[in-house]
Amino acid sequence: MGYEGYFVFEATDLPSQRGITILGKALSFESAMTLADLIVTP
Repeated sequence: MGYEGYFVFEATDLPSQRGITILGKALSFESAMTLADLIVTP
């Protein structure tokens, strides 16, 4: 997939864990939104 596409990530500002965590990557915006829904939906 290279550097093109959309990343799904979470960010934290906790003193011991500042930064972002990449949760996934998708080729299209629509598939990135579907991936985010799958991650968030219990």
